[in-house]
Amino acid sequence: MEIQAFQPKVVASWSLPMNEVRILPIGDVQYGAQGCDIDRLKRHIDWGMEHDCYFIGLGDYLDVASPSNRRMLQEVALYDSVREMMDNKMEDELAKLLCILKPTVGRWLGLVTGHHRWDYADGTNTDTRLAEYLETDYLGTQGFSLLRVGEYNNRAPAQVKMLTLHGQGGGGLLGASMNKLDKYRTPYPADIVLMGHYHVAAATKRTQFDMR
Repeated sequence: MEIQAFQPKVVASWSLPMNEVRILPIGDVQYGAQGCDIDRLKRHIDWGMEHDCYFIGLGDYLDVASPSNRRMLQEVALYDSVREMMDNKMEDELAKLLCILKPTVGRWLGLVTGHHRWDYADGTNTDTRLAEYLETDYLGTQGFSLLRVGEYNNRAPAQVKMLTLHGQGGGGLLGASMNKLDKYRTPYPADIVLMGHYHVAAATKRTQFDMR
């Protein structure tokens, strides 16, 4: 887990009497897969840039090697030339995704890794390189962010704690993803928990006590 602190810029709220921070998750893009909706991703990015949003990555940006695929590749003795060819192919795929994400450079709060990524021979992977290109932090498998939100009525900035992860497991019903999400509330004192993996859009609120 990586822990970071950040003071984002605030914008006027559409419905609240105070300013707000707008954060758009991006995850499970799986660029390169037949079902990848590139037009929808571009619209998501355009809306975020138009409305002064920040972005945060939830993993699975490219449709490349799964954990089992990577284990098998580690057990295979490949010629250096074959490994270099595969690395170059993955770099090409990453470059195509970066062309889409280019407008968002400098607007990220970080990104976590997912199940699908490519590990390069030099020890980096597609997710660490993506974070570098986007000028943001690579948060590993989980990220814990402390957001210091601007003053309101001469009060000190509010501190919002956000946990970010990719997620794992499956389930046939919408409740399965929410149950997985909810279990992270106990060990982590987070105000916001963001999780990918399930390819569903769902949100809920829970009341909890905390010391400030």
